Amino acid sequence: DADLIWGFAGFGLVLLLAAIRIPLALCLFGVGLLGLGLVDGNLRGVYFALQAETFANFVRWEYSIIPLFLLMGEFALRGGLGRGLFDAAAAR
Repeated sequence: DADLIWGFAGFGLVLLLAAIRIPLALCLFGVGLLGLGLVDGNLRGVYFALQAETFANFVRWEYSIIPLFLLMGEFALRGGLGRGLFDAAAAR
């Protein structure tokens, strides 16, 4: 099957690029973009798909939890809640 061969070729290309000390994120991104262009047959369409997917992934409401969790941790640190919890856990 041609898709399986392209998949193994992409995997080999990622390993080759990683072996010559290219950062892994760039290896995966580049090979993925190249593979998407080969499957789609249109690199211009790949650019627009990449742009739409990036925006769609960054505007998810679930990601709003991350800064709020960090803010809660900062409040706990400044209020001394962390030290009190560790002291309570250490007491026997």
